[in-house]
Amino acid sequence: MKKVQVPVRYKNTISIVKWTTIIASIIISFFTLETSVAVPVSILLVAIGIFIERIIYTYNLFYINPMPKIHKEGQQTFVAVGFDEFNNVERPFIGLVYRTQEEAKEEFQYFKALNGNRYSDKDNEIILSYVFEDEKRYTFFVYPNLSRNRTMDNIEDIKLREGHNKEKILNVSVLSFVRFFPSSFTGEGNLKDILKHQVLPRTPIAFQTFYLENGEIKHAQKKPILKYHLRILNREELTSKDTESGFPWQDMMKYFYK
Repeated sequence: MKKVQVPVRYKNTISIVKWTTIIASIIISFFTLETSVAVPVSILLVAIGIFIERIIYTYNLFYINPMPKIHKEGQQTFVAVGFDEFNNVERPFIGLVYRTQEEAKEEFQYFKALNGNRYSDKDNEIILSYVFEDEKRYTFFVYPNLSRNRTMDNIEDIKLREGHNKEKILNVSVLSFVRFFPSSFTGEGNLKDILKHQVLPRTPIAFQTFYLENGEIKHAQKKPILKYHLRILNREELTSKDTESGFPWQDMMKYFYK
């Protein structure tokens, strides 16, 4: 017979029902009941006992992916995309530009940590995505993959440690901090076309951070993270299952330029 999954919050109630059934069975055994009453009561008690024996308690747990340092005021100013030379090879890059060198370095270390401190992300541990509202307005997203290798390994360890088995099921939900940057493209051409026809065909893409110094954009690190995946979507293509769907576009420039 198939097991019945019941949330653990009902465990006390089920225990009360179980012991009530046991006590009722003992009490009834001391009395002689009419057949018309005894048979239904016996069937009911047996059914309750069988049901309780088939119960598996489910536990809902939340696993939170690593989070970056949160600053009181946003330091990121805009998203840069283009082509640059890395190790004598020209390749496309996507970069986040910050007000200060300190935060640009902090953020890059955070992104690299999500990727197991590696400079190559072939497993798509870090999700990069563009969601377009129209030809000019878009939001760029950076967040840990909900099924990144380290996350899945840790969840398996939790299940092993907490006793995930035939009598106890752990339902683990993964939560991630999402960096999102609503922007408006002010360059020449169509950004979505540039990404699809010029950037994507030349993967890997160099993902890095920059900072502003005396009006100039400078690299915050010498070596970027090489990305082999990039999501490019229109807003209407998103479903409720997409992480990006929970972040509508809004004009953030008034917060960055005061």
